[in-house]
Amino acid sequence: MSHIRNLLLCFLFLVINPVYAQDSPDILQIYDQFVTSSAAASRCIKPDKETLNHFLANFQMVSIYASQELIKRYPERTKEQIASAMKNRNDAITQKIFELVREKGCDNPNIQQVVKRFFVQAKWQPGK
Repeated sequence: MSHIRNLLLCFLFLVINPVYAQDSPDILQIYDQFVTSSAAASRCIKPDKETLNHFLANFQMVSIYASQELIKRYPERTKEQIASAMKNRNDAITQKIFELVREKGCDNPNIQQVVKRFFVQAKWQPGK
């Protein structure tokens, strides 16, 4: 089972890595940014319920669009494979951020920048 999980994680890395050469972020990069800010915020702040709800609603929308993009790029993969790969990517990013917060602390300027992005993503109103 671990072998399959690692294979799916590698698949997602392969899918996302070519995207970074683009000029503007695509939905997969935006997804990574939401995962990153969510992880940092969960360790460093206690947002009010309204802010958290707005963030989670936007994160859910981004997750759906990221999943649709992966399905479009890899039609031979099942929805379950895509969902599993996204979960593995989410877990890997989250663990890395947790490690960075543990090493550098919440007061680190880079961590603070990621936490600020959480609030920007919570206020984001797509389409406006």
